[in-house]
Amino acid sequence: MPTGRETGAALQVAWRVAGFVSRAAGRAVRGALAGARETVRQARRGAWRAPAGGPRAAEPVPGPALQARNLVGTQQPQTVPGVAAGTETSLPERV
Repeated sequence: MPTGRETGAALQVAWRVAGFVSRAAGRAVRGALAGARETVRQARRGAWRAPAGGPRAAEPVPGPALQARNLVGTQQPQTVPGVAAGTETSLPERV
């Protein structure tokens, strides 16, 4: 059976470990909350800028994905001199 001194030492070690774990968990939670606050702050800052023409001028600018989607099927194939139409990927013949 452990003596009082051994029990006290074990309790002290357990208390220190619990404090360490608690502080580490607290730091992790505070860091996560700070990161979330910063993300929200940046989103608010970038999402809405008061436009010069009022709220109706705040139309979202289409991003690259939307622009690419709108261009599908609208571009004409580029013709290269000396290459037959429809074979744009082939190399021109030497003359």
